[in-house]
Amino acid sequence: MRSAISSLGANLDSGAVQLRLKDDDGQVQHLKYLAGYSEQLITQAGRLLAENRLGSFLKQKYPTTHDIRTDKALYDFTVEIKNAFLRTAQPLSRVVYDPKIHVIQNALGTHTFVSRVQGGKLKAKHEIRVATVFRSAEFRGAEFR
Repeated sequence: MRSAISSLGANLDSGAVQLRLKDDDGQVQHLKYLAGYSEQLITQAGRLLAENRLGSFLKQKYPTTHDIRTDKALYDFTVEIKNAFLRTAQPLSRVVYDPKIHVIQNALGTHTFVSRVQGGKLKAKHEIRVATVFRSAEFRGAEFR
């Protein structure tokens, strides 16, 4: 469990502000997912995390949960977004929740492109896998129309 902010400093390699937390064992953990955000937002997130108020803050800001629980609903949602903004892009073959994704790839989701030969033609498949942690994530629904 993360208990306190160790430091807030600059990552010399990328120039990005980085939040470093010390867990109960005294080991420093970096929150690399916040690296692209402003210093003000990282400081606010770090302060809320150190005071154990981040969860309640996010719950107050995003009080409702989404209703995308199944792979079919996720596929339909993704295709709707794709058709609204990327009309000329290749069709998606598969969109699924993947329970192993965070452990194996240490990521939030993956997009893979697989080419295979079928007869004399080359067939391409686009696949999106989303970490299962987002199946029950809370957020404010977005309207794309």
